Amino acid sequence: MYHEYSALFATVLLVLCSTLLGCGNATTDTSVRGVHVPQTERLEHHQAPHHPRSYAAAVSQIELRHARIQAELGRITLDALKRELREMLDILEWLPTIAADSDLKKPEWDQVKQCATQLTEFYDSYASAANSGHRPPGTPRNECRRAIESLRTLMPAADRRP
Repeated sequence: MYHEYSALFATVLLVLCSTLLGCGNATTDTSVRGVHVPQTERLEHHQAPHHPRSYAAAVSQIELRHARIQAELGRITLDALKRELREMLDILEWLPTIAADSDLKKPEWDQVKQCATQLTEFYDSYASAANSGHRPPGTPRNECRRAIESLRTLMPAADRRP
């Protein structure tokens, strides 16, 4: 008789625990900082649409955006300028990591890091002006042009596949 009650007790306990704690699986929904996030979404890595896939793509994006920002500075709306600057600063922030994933050697990577820092300082000043409601000055410093050219010269070294 004791055996029957212990089996019944174990079954009731198991059902009760499962009900209270949930059965749980890999796709159980959770809450992150108070926001309901399905587990499958929480595990996926989101990459911004403007994230370059390679060093060459990153440098091309920097060149293109630099030229576009300079050309449209007086005509572009302040909101569009802020978005463009934010994306440029994102790419500059990602550039050292993208370069580290390429075939660049350490001295070349150091050069990329230095150029990215110079360009970030320049575009940070643009973003600060735009965020305070002012248009940044339209004349790029010579250092920017040299930094972009330096990044471009490293493009062949970044992809040394045989």
